[in-house]
Amino acid sequence: MLDYNNETELTAIVNLVYLSARDTYRIEREDKAGRGYVDFIFYPEDGSADGIILELKVDSTPQKA
Repeated sequence: MLDYNNETELTAIVNLVYLSARDTYRIEREDKAGRGYVDFIFYPEDGSADGIILELKVDSTPQKA
């Protein structure tokens, strides 16, 4: 039986979903951001797109993330 209530599994899913982003973004994991570390930061390669900061939380709020 699979357990999807773990940050590790969520991280694996995000890795698989965003594999195509590697052509247009430089993806860093566990990068320093603000007061701590963020799970993923997507840096645009061409500078014209917006970056993406992704913090995964289970049973928490967006404010806590």
